[in-house]
Amino acid sequence: MEKADRLENRGFTVALFGAFSAGKSSFANALIGEKVLPVSPNPTTAAINKIKPISDQYGHGTVLVKVKDPVSMLEDVNRSLNIFEESASGFQEALERINVVLEKDMQETSIEKTHFAFLLAFKNGYQLFEDILGETIEKTLADFADFVAKEEKSCFVEWIELYYDCELTRKGITLVDTPGADSINARHTGVAFEYIKNSDAILFVTYYNHAFSRADREFLIQLGRVKESFQLDKMFFIINAVDLAENEEEKNSVTSYLEDQLLKFGIRKPHLFPLSSLLALQEKEGGTRSLSSGMKAFEREFYHFISHDLADIALTSAKNELIRLKERIRKLIQSSLEDDTAKEKKRVEIEIQKTAVKELIGEQSVGYLKTRLSQETEELIFYIKQRVFLRFSDFFKESFNPSQLKDDGRNMKKALNSCLEDLLESLGFDFAQEMRATLLRLEQYAIKLMREYKKSMEDKLAEINSDLSFSEREFSFKDEIEFTTAFNHMNKQEFSKAMSYFKNPKSFFEKNEKKHMSEELYTVLQSPADEYLILQKERLQAVYERLMDKEFSLLLAHLNEQADDFYVSLLTAMEGGILTKDLESIEEKINLLK
Repeated sequence: MEKADRLENRGFTVALFGAFSAGKSSFANALIGEKVLPVSPNPTTAAINKIKPISDQYGHGTVLVKVKDPVSMLEDVNRSLNIFEESASGFQEALERINVVLEKDMQETSIEKTHFAFLLAFKNGYQLFEDILGETIEKTLADFADFVAKEEKSCFVEWIELYYDCELTRKGITLVDTPGADSINARHTGVAFEYIKNSDAILFVTYYNHAFSRADREFLIQLGRVKESFQLDKMFFIINAVDLAENEEEKNSVTSYLEDQLLKFGIRKPHLFPLSSLLALQEKEGGTRSLSSGMKAFEREFYHFISHDLADIALTSAKNELIRLKERIRKLIQSSLEDDTAKEKKRVEIEIQKTAVKELIGEQSVGYLKTRLSQETEELIFYIKQRVFLRFSDFFKESFNPSQLKDDGRNMKKALNSCLEDLLESLGFDFAQEMRATLLRLEQYAIKLMREYKKSMEDKLAEINSDLSFSEREFSFKDEIEFTTAFNHMNKQEFSKAMSYFKNPKSFFEKNEKKHMSEELYTVLQSPADEYLILQKERLQAVYERLMDKEFSLLLAHLNEQADDFYVSLLTAMEGGILTKDLESIEEKINLLK
């Protein structure tokens, strides 16, 4: 699976999200300036599509397609077969079970229809892909649309990279079109979060007359959970197709409504842009730019963010390093110009200082930092259960609703089980999302701890020699830790009492049966929720103890190395190993880099 720490290693990565594929694809095309991305199909099959800058190796129009490996492909097939109470140990058996499902044509619920379509696509495309599972194949631009939009091909695809020369990619930007927010593929959820964490910018596209779906809501709540963890506000929200508004007042009303909704999801002061990708594409294809599409306003802020806000972080770091080096060179020049008596005295001081530095660094222990990190983990996880169960009533109402439980001849036992599965999936998914947000918060807290510790060590070392200085250091607390959905292995017998409250749809919704069932389910799920959180806490603590040990050791080595370099260069300058004129030349060059 594509992991965040393997995101594009050049330029900027911009992730595109949105459940409504047509609105998302049309916006991407307007941003690119050409109709490149077709509408992605069923979210179960949607791959990750990347529009990348051309390179020496891959020219304009080159397409790389990564086909899913056999294990992942079979997992996807079984996930859909399980919806129809079927499973398979291999592909030939899977094709047989799929035929059984297709013959029965069981498509009562929207979930069943989604998975039914996936199984049909797999069956139709299997012969074409059976010999290349797990491979990366090279195609042309003419093939690109088929692999994105034709389900019998797209269901076999893990990701697609299109190398494309346009205004966007010439700025070093890779545009990643992620699976829809309503994707039910577990891998999609993990990949989406990695892009949320590690992309340089996030673009969320909603459609003018397309209300937020349940999947949209959950995705935006997740964005709200992690927004404050980022150094910069890198989220941009686009309302596409505003040309459908009858007038300016209606457009403003929709924009205000969306702002209110985002606030409910924990997203304050969003960068919100109403625009028309249809008009924007017409403007670009016609070679003209006007304000009617709204695209110009978005691109102005978006490219400013990429070119200035993101770049300023790197520039500030570089400027600080230049200042440090300039001061270091100045001290070396001073030392080289001292008389022999002063130099000899300084040599004795240096040996004393080097010993003191080694002793100070050698006596450091990581224990205190690990204790603080463990306490933070405990506190972060303590509130997760409370937050998730505050939403229990809403999840229950969405799962056990009259449209799913109506007496129209359907199998009520099956419908009831489907409602229960939906509730467990919703709650379990929310727990997993909370854990992903906790992972990001913990990562940021660990980095903060290390930065504070580095600063305290620099202050202590400065007491030994005020001229000692150290370069900035990036701390990495990334780990490929994934979170499964809670409650996904529970024995359904545990819910028999709760399910027994259902007699028929009329009494369930008009009497207290629904209330009794809700209360019983709430009670039954308490203990499994505790067990899930205890397990995830133990996993996090084990991972972060290891990462803290590693980063702590690397930091001490970094301080030791730079202190050694400082004293070696100082002694070399004093002994004439570095000519004063060479140091002055270096100082002059640094002064020119302002």
